[in-house]
Amino acid sequence: MSRGARRALVLAAAACAAATGVGVRAARAYFPERYLACEEARSGEPSATASEAGARPSAVPVARRHAPLVLRATPLTVIDVSVVEPPPTRTTLLPVAAVPAPPAPASGNDFRCIGAVRGKAAILHAVSAPPGTRFFGHRQGHGWVALNMQAAGQFHFTEAIPALRRELERPFASADVDYRLFDELEPKMAAAVALVDLGDTASAPALAVLLASIETRPQSQWEDGVRALERLDPRAAQRYALEVLERVTAESRAPAAGAIAAFDVRAENAISAVLPSLVAPSPAALAVLDELWQARGGERGLEHDRSQHQTCKLLAARLRLGDTALRQALAPELATDLRTSRGVNCYSELIDLVFPGDDPAELETLTFRHRYGGILRIAAAVRDAARAGRHDARLEEAGDLLRRWLVAEDGTPGIAGGTSDTRYRWHEHGAHLVAKILLGDEAARRELARRATLAGGDEAVAWDGVWHALRHDLAGAADLGAAMLEGLIDRAHGRRFDVDYHHNDGSPEKVVLELARRGDARFALGLLAERFEPREAAVRALGRLRPAAACEVVAAGARRAQLPHDHQAVERAFWALSVLGDACRPTAERLARAADSPEDVRGMALELGAMLRDPGVQAYLDALGSEAPGGTGPFGTWPAEPSSWLRASLRRARLIHGDPQ
Repeated sequence: MSRGARRALVLAAAACAAATGVGVRAARAYFPERYLACEEARSGEPSATASEAGARPSAVPVARRHAPLVLRATPLTVIDVSVVEPPPTRTTLLPVAAVPAPPAPASGNDFRCIGAVRGKAAILHAVSAPPGTRFFGHRQGHGWVALNMQAAGQFHFTEAIPALRRELERPFASADVDYRLFDELEPKMAAAVALVDLGDTASAPALAVLLASIETRPQSQWEDGVRALERLDPRAAQRYALEVLERVTAESRAPAAGAIAAFDVRAENAISAVLPSLVAPSPAALAVLDELWQARGGERGLEHDRSQHQTCKLLAARLRLGDTALRQALAPELATDLRTSRGVNCYSELIDLVFPGDDPAELETLTFRHRYGGILRIAAAVRDAARAGRHDARLEEAGDLLRRWLVAEDGTPGIAGGTSDTRYRWHEHGAHLVAKILLGDEAARRELARRATLAGGDEAVAWDGVWHALRHDLAGAADLGAAMLEGLIDRAHGRRFDVDYHHNDGSPEKVVLELARRGDARFALGLLAERFEPREAAVRALGRLRPAAACEVVAAGARRAQLPHDHQAVERAFWALSVLGDACRPTAERLARAADSPEDVRGMALELGAMLRDPGVQAYLDALGSEAPGGTGPFGTWPAEPSSWLRASLRRARLIHGDPQ
């Protein structure tokens, strides 16, 4: 196979992985399945105390193997004598110095089995391991390092920051685009995300340098890095985006060999990736966009953008950067009738930027277009002015107009039609209720509370409405958010709804984040969610905030997460609580001893106690082992017929408690 063919094959495989989400799946294999998390101790190994095991590395160094020498045939020399001297005897090879075998790890268990506190040392060791390190039980060292980096970020282990920075700054060992490049990129992108979770803004310049070094290489991780830089430091992300746009503009005017061309697909993708990073108004940034606009041909360049998708993004970026002249020109094109082709094609990208709800004069257009984002801002401004006792005639007039419009909308099919009507707009109904609440409608407040407590109606309306209520700090919004999360883990109630649960808007995750923003420990209910997104958001908030009250919150919610064929919600939640350390020890001990606790809750509470090295766990396990089925001892009642889940938890608890790590 030629070099070009091999290169094409590698790029095709990478594109396939990106399209199918294989890399994302691998990165998200973070919450361990409990039946796969723990391994039995290997036979024939000497026992060790916890202090001795702490000195044993989890990485096993392997001697570097050199490539074999290339042997060449010696040319045959013909001599004219019949007898020659005998050949020299083979020289004896020098003895090789004996290399002591590295100490094997006492067990193959890591943080996924023994929890965050006891697994912290191994996490930090893996994160700081040099390139090429091989780990016991993991065939691909770079993947295991990336997973530990993710754990360090989500558990908020700030001790990992120096090693994560070093990974970002480490130069690439491979210049070719092959499997080695992807192996090096995986831990680098994981380090970037972990630094974002840790809030290390000082590493933003190093991340920008890394992105600049890979932006022209055909791989998919570059855009993920741009999004990470946006989260880490928006100002640095905007500076880097402007640098990319300047390079694209220069190369479009004087293309160099192998450079990005003006309308090359790679150039279009690069522009699309960095334009969302332009968020802060700046005349200098606006000048860069104007240069790009002219390099693309200005108005004549629209014909190269058949769908005008790129053009719409450029217009939106100019509005965010403070182009007031463009906003004034677009306002009549989007107000009550779409007058131009750019108004039609770019409506969704531009409408909220041209009419953001900052001025009561926009209300006519906002109500005509049903733009509830701006409507809620004006309603919140009316409420805030009334609370402060501030007289504003324009706001008062806008409030009266908005009340009349909301009442009129109550009778339209979009709001009153319900799920059986195709004209029903569920994604607007929740915001509609919150707008009425902001203006003092108590009936709307009761309706949202009824939906949030799963007493009836469309679940998606409740999620959207509660999220808007949290954003605008409505009274009782936190209680409604906690009620929605309780309903999310209550599978029995979840089946009552006759419409599909709309997860695509990410409302459960956004509710978790809003509760965490308020410092409300009930965000930890997201740990019991079935879907990955709210669980991930809850783990990040748990590692950052460390609220001790989360132990009791999860303990109370675990009783609701009962489903005969799915105990994973309880298992994942109690495993995540291990990051709180001894704060959860009383809760774990109480649940493990309580005979009325569900078996999966009782078993995972016992595992959590083992993760925390609760002194009573071993005695409890010994007592359970000696009691007859159904008997009662000093540590509770042993079930007469324990389920397979409880028996598995008991086995893991014994293994975790006795593990020397």
